[in-house]
Amino acid sequence: MTSPDSCRVYKRQRRDARLSRRVKHLPTEDIGEQSTGHNSDFAQRHGLGHGPRGFPRRASSFYLSNTVEFRDLHSPPSTLRDFLEGGIYPVSRGCQGILPESLRASFATTMLASGPGTCQYFSSNREDIGHTPSLECVIDILDAAAECNSKNHAEDSWNSEVHCRILDAALRPKGERKFSHLPSNASEEYVVEAISTLRESLPASAFNHTNYPPLGGRPIVCSIETKRTDGKWKDAKAQLGTLLAAHWGFLRRLVISQQQSQQLPDFLPGIIAHGHEWHLLLSTIEGQKIIIWETEVVVSTRNLQGVYQIICLLQLLRRWAIDVYWPWLRGSVLLPATSDDDSTTDE
Repeated sequence: MTSPDSCRVYKRQRRDARLSRRVKHLPTEDIGEQSTGHNSDFAQRHGLGHGPRGFPRRASSFYLSNTVEFRDLHSPPSTLRDFLEGGIYPVSRGCQGILPESLRASFATTMLASGPGTCQYFSSNREDIGHTPSLECVIDILDAAAECNSKNHAEDSWNSEVHCRILDAALRPKGERKFSHLPSNASEEYVVEAISTLRESLPASAFNHTNYPPLGGRPIVCSIETKRTDGKWKDAKAQLGTLLAAHWGFLRRLVISQQQSQQLPDFLPGIIAHGHEWHLLLSTIEGQKIIIWETEVVVSTRNLQGVYQIICLLQLLRRWAIDVYWPWLRGSVLLPATSDDDSTTDE
C-alpha cells in the first residue's frame, strides 16, 4: 500500500495535469483596430483597439459602447438592484448609517452630531461592514484634499495624499494584514494551486486583467481611475471603460478555459475619483456589447460627511466582492479546475 504522502503527491500531479490541459488552449485577446488618440498607450497595454470616440472597440469579442445614464436601465438585474438599494443608495443619498453609534460622543462638536436629520448618520450596525476611521484620520484626509485642490497639485499628489489614504482608512485598519488579497475563507490549498497553474497560460501570467507583475496572482474586483480636479472627464471614462472591457474579457476567457457554460457576473463596478468627487459607474453585458452606466452615486472629499460616505461605499464594495464576486469566481473557475475525482487512492 502506498503511503499517505505518496497519495497526496500523486493527486496533486493529476490535478496539475488536468489544469494544464484545460488552460493549454486559452483564448487570446481579440484585438480590434490599431489604437489612436489620447488613450492609445493605455489601451495598447491592455490589448484593446479604439472606436471613433476614444472608447475601446473590442475586448475578447466584446464590444464597448458609450456610457449611458443609469436611469435609462429600466429592468436592472435583481442582484444589481439589491446591491444599490441594500446599501449604496442609503449611504450616498441619505448618509444613513455612515457612523457607529458608539462614536456619537466623539462627534459632539461637529456638524454631524447636531441639526435636523443628523440622527440618521449613526447606526448600531455600522461596523458590520468594516472599521470606522477616527475623526482625526478623516480631518487629515480633508486637509490633504483641500491642499491638492486649492494648489492644483498633480494627479500623483492626489493619489498619494488623498486617494491612498482613503483606501487605507476604509480597507486597511490598523492591526490587520495589509496585503491580504483573498477572502479569509479562500486559503484552501486548491485555490492557491489553481490560480498558480492557471497563470501559466494567461497573458503576462496574470490572474487578472492587467499586466502589472506585483498583482500577477491577485484577483481584481473593482478598477479605480483617478484624475485631478481639472482632469478631463471624457478621458477618465474612456480609461475606466478600457479597464472594465479588459476585466470582462478576462472573466470570459477564464470561463471558456474551464469549458463551463456558467454565466458571467450580472455587473462589474468601477470608480472614477475626479478631484474631490468620487463617481460610481457600473458595467453590464448585453450580448457581445459592454454597457457602461453612469449612476447618480457621487460623493465628495469636500467635507466630513463625504469622506465617511466614501469609506462606507468602499466597504460595501468589499462586502459585495466577498459575498457575490468571490463565490462566483471560486465556483465558476477555480472549483471546475479541480472538480475531477480527487478522492481516488492507489493501494
